[in-house]
Amino acid sequence: MRSVELFAGAGGLALGGHAAGFQHELVVERDADTCSTIRANQQRGLEPLTHWRLFDDDIRKFDYTDLPKGIDFISGGPPCQPFSMGEMCIRDRGMTTTQLLINQNTAFRSNKHAWIIGQCL
Repeated sequence: MRSVELFAGAGGLALGGHAAGFQHELVVERDADTCSTIRANQQRGLEPLTHWRLFDDDIRKFDYTDLPKGIDFISGGPPCQPFSMGEMCIRDRGMTTTQLLINQNTAFRSNKHAWIIGQCL
């Protein structure tokens, strides 16, 4: 089955999805260091990362109409706890967890036939 990962981090949830039989068409992550790690693993030929298309920018800049057609599964884990490093970073950028969750929900609504999983980290 085909899937998309939002707030991918280093790809742990996506790797678990792959082990369960999902093929990630797209992973979305904005953290530059994390994206560098994904790219380094892709260059080393680490499967399944070699096939991941990486959107390496703020999720609010992603056009959800560009989601690949026929996606079966969308997953994502935006930073939620006020004490998490991710939450501290988004507050420093003038964002809130609520804004990130709204963006994730936009992705969920744009692909009505997909299974979804959302988690707060």
